[in-house]
Amino acid sequence: MVRKIYFINNHGSLKRSKNNIYFSRSDQNIKITIPVEKIDTIISYSRLSLSSGAISLLSRKKISLHFFNKYGFYRASFYPLKKYEGEILIKQVLNFLDQKKRLYLAKKFVEGSTKNIISNMKFYHKKGRNLEGIIEKSKYFLDLVEFQDTIEKLMSIEGNIRNLYYNSFNKILPEDFKFEKRTKNPPQDMINSMISFGNSILYSTITNEIYKTSLNPSISFLHEPKNNISLSLDISEIFKPIIIDRLIFKLINKDMLNKECFIFSKGVFLNKRGRELFIEEYIKRLEKKIKIKNERVSFKKLIRREIYKLLNHIKGQEIYTPLVV
Repeated sequence: MVRKIYFINNHGSLKRSKNNIYFSRSDQNIKITIPVEKIDTIISYSRLSLSSGAISLLSRKKISLHFFNKYGFYRASFYPLKKYEGEILIKQVLNFLDQKKRLYLAKKFVEGSTKNIISNMKFYHKKGRNLEGIIEKSKYFLDLVEFQDTIEKLMSIEGNIRNLYYNSFNKILPEDFKFEKRTKNPPQDMINSMISFGNSILYSTITNEIYKTSLNPSISFLHEPKNNISLSLDISEIFKPIIIDRLIFKLINKDMLNKECFIFSKGVFLNKRGRELFIEEYIKRLEKKIKIKNERVSFKKLIRREIYKLLNHIKGQEIYTPLVV
């Protein structure tokens, strides 16, 4: 059975009753039973209190809990106790400390991300969006990736590719969703709001899958290891174009989400209705199956496979190559 993500969008509390957990809303006398056997992650965008019994059961059922504020900014996480294998931890650290080994993995993350970005633009170019010039410039920078000899230079190339890609958004999306540049903390327009919100969910999904392995989520290769989602930032580069960006294009181009789904105040943020729409389609996207080498595989399973490919590389059992759709 595939365990799913459970989202909480209302203020309330989690409490335990025997072997069940229920959510009690602050504004209503309603108790909702949470199917602990069917989920592996809870994501909350509201004020949430937890009883010690609920925490104990979440840990025993190996369910992680992620806290975001109502604007989609990450705040904290609760994870069940994780056991690390000393040998794997040492090898992961050595792959970070060895400049050649770290650069190899960092380049592969950028390579996978760029190829999936180009794939997105080719898809919309075929639909008459005239992206040929941006695609060719992106290919030029992709060819430069393998020649970079420092992480800083590689990140600069990656930044150029991203800027080119973001320039394509105004040709892919309608005029109402004009996109000038990437802005964060806070996002300054509707597209930035959706990118930030979507990326935050993706980070939590990937981190949750990492916690099921012996990899340490705080030791990354492309990004500097600064927190417990650093490795998720690396792996997410591959999946942002094919999960989050494609989802944003779908929501807007199919008129599923409009200006009424946003809050405009010291920045732009998805409101409760907007978050619910985005989350609903995100779950569908994770469960969507695509054909990879004569096999139909869900995006969630592809994330899990990508993490195990990286783990096997660190073990020395195979050479890591990124997923390209």
